[in-house]
Formats: sequence, structure tokens, C-alpha cells
Amino acid sequence: MKITISEPHKVAHFTAIFHNLKQFSDNMVIYFNSDNFYIQGLDGCHCCLFECKLTSQWFDNYDYDAEKDQPYIGVNLALLHKIIGTRHTDQTIELMVEKDSDNLDINFVGSAENNLDRFFEISLIDIQCDLMELPPPDTLVDLTMNTSKFQELISQMLMFNNEVLFSFGEDKIKLNASGNDGSMRTEIKFDDVQEYAIAEGTELTQTYSLKYINMMCNFHKLNSEICMGFSESMPMYVKYNLDDDSYVSFYLAPKIEN
Repeated sequence: MKITISEPHKVAHFTAIFHNLKQFSDNMVIYFNSDNFYIQGLDGCHCCLFECKLTSQWFDNYDYDAEKDQPYIGVNLALLHKIIGTRHTDQTIELMVEKDSDNLDINFVGSAENNLDRFFEISLIDIQCDLMELPPPDTLVDLTMNTSKFQELISQMLMFNNEVLFSFGEDKIKLNASGNDGSMRTEIKFDDVQEYAIAEGTELTQTYSLKYINMMCNFHKLNSEICMGFSESMPMYVKYNLDDDSYVSFYLAPKIEN
């Protein structure tokens, strides 16, 4: 198996994905097939599920043979992130795994500024992980807005509480974080969103962890727009769309009232 990424914005997106995934888990499994490169996993508390799907068309080169190559590999995210951090900004990323190999080769090559090529080899790890079937989200509320604007709200609300209450109606979008030291409330104007759709007659309130929403917002470099979906007693759905039908998405369980 060999995959190559050379387009600067895709290299930046690939780097951002692995930089931020280490917030959720120490190790992960990467799955391969002829159509895509796929990651799925849960955080340590099993509150948030993340997935990343990069189609074969997303890569400059995607060389995978199901009859010869391994269908998945286990890697340490912290080590992988450190290695990716050594890449010069204009270097191409190459990932290679030989059949039945216990190592992943990571190469950074082709700098236009005569920076040295770098060649790394890391040991694969044995992880037992079952893929979950994820049906299409069934949402009552769909909200798309500027990623930076939403991230700013979430980071400010973290000053007052570790939970946020979302309130949706046909004429309102409100967020509220209230704690012992104070509170912060905001009403998002419809002029400040790219898309807002709500089922007729719906009034929906849901509470979620600000910590995890902030972790999801840390992927803001992937897209200037963040897409979110909400339903009664269902996970909050967050998606960053990428080129070539690729994406990074999250499912965050709501807080249960005692």
C-alpha cells in the first residue's frame, strides 16, 4: 500500500486531522479498501465517536490492492503527530506499508527550498477494534455556520461552565452556559448562519459537553463552514466536508438529566 499527498491544502488538512485526533485517543486503527482511507473511534469516555473518510480520489496517488495489502493498521497517534510535525510546509507526504509488515513508512520528500527529505519508520501496534455501522443522521434541526464564529462562542462559554444548552425554534437559535461564577447567553441571528432548517412545529432543547464541542471545533482548519445536526435525545452530529466527497465527522452524546 502506498498513498501520496502533495497538494498544499490537502497536506495541511491531513496534518490538521492527525494533530487533533490525538485529543480523542492514544491509538487508532486506519482501515483501507480500494475506495477510501477510513478512521473510526471513540474517545476514552465513550462520549464522542469520530470518523474520517478520505476517498481514493482525494489523494494524489492511492495504490491499494485488496488481495495483497493489509486491510487495516494500528498506529500510535502521539508518535504519528510528532513525525508529521517535522515535515516542511512544501514537502509531499508518502505513507507505505508492505504486505505482512510490522512497520509504517512515512516519507517527506520534494521540498522546493532544498530542505532535506525525511524518511521515518514506526512500529505498528496491535489494536482490537470493531467498526460500528453509522446510519445517516436523522435530524430535526440542521445548522451550518462559519466555523471560526462558532468556535469563538464555544471557547468563551467554556469560561463559565463545562456544559452548553442549545435551544432551537422556528424563530430562534440560543446557546446558554451557566455556572457558579456567572453565565453567558447568546442568540444566533439567522443572518449569521449559512443554513438553518427545523422540522415544522419543533421546539428542541439539548445539553452537551463544551469540552467535546471545543475539541471538535479544533478541526476548524478543515473547512470555513461547520455543519451540525440535532435531534431529541440523539447525538449531536458535526461534519466538516472536504474535497472529493471526503469528510471528518463526530457524534456527541447529549447530557442526561438526573
